[in-house]
Amino acid sequence: MAGFNTDYFGIKYTFMKSGVRAAGKTALIAGSGGASRSVLAYLMDEKASKIYIASRNPEKVSIGHESIIPVGYSELSKYTPFDIVINTTPVGMYPNTAAPRLNQNMLKDRSFCLT
Repeated sequence: MAGFNTDYFGIKYTFMKSGVRAAGKTALIAGSGGASRSVLAYLMDEKASKIYIASRNPEKVSIGHESIIPVGYSELSKYTPFDIVINTTPVGMYPNTAAPRLNQNMLKDRSFCLT
């Protein structure tokens, strides 16, 4: 028996279709749950230079790679702007319809934002 996760291929397709390359770029992944893992794997495979993972509990995020930096949401302004911002949290989706903590001002030249 074999299992497959299509999330990685979905994020890869989104980047390709949008004409965005992650190589050498600074990225922010909002959220540290299951959905963030595929995004992280893709950004690492594509050689993003730095990947920040925003979490409510950054001390619980253990990645073990120098280019991956866990941060709390209150710390994000220290690291902005980012080249790429990806929201992997349920915030903004029903029933969590509150506005996400992310905004276009976090992006360099308003490059690429997936929410």
